[in-house]
Amino acid sequence: MSAYAKKYPAKADTSKALIPDFKYLKMGLATASAEQRLILVFARSDNQATAVQGVLAPVVWDESIQGKFHIDLESNINKYRDVIKNLRVNNNGSILIIEPDEYGIENNFL
Repeated sequence: MSAYAKKYPAKADTSKALIPDFKYLKMGLATASAEQRLILVFARSDNQATAVQGVLAPVVWDESIQGKFHIDLESNINKYRDVIKNLRVNNNGSILIIEPDEYGIENNFL
């Protein structure tokens, strides 16, 4: 892969690229479970979305961070109370670090 990547260098600043985000938290949990990775969930209001993208993008795209975990930006985290037990966060800037089990059924907060 490295040989192919060298043939096609980035044409723009990758630190400004959009953060990969799941459409639904349940999809993110299933993917994180299958790949045995943590998922970082950023609960924020809709009007904070652009600010969160701008602050997180340089960190997420840093070579030492890429591929270590999944990310999900949620504007209404409360609708997932059936999936995330003991959820005690609000939509005003909470961050969850979740380690899903092998089948994505149990979710452990770190």
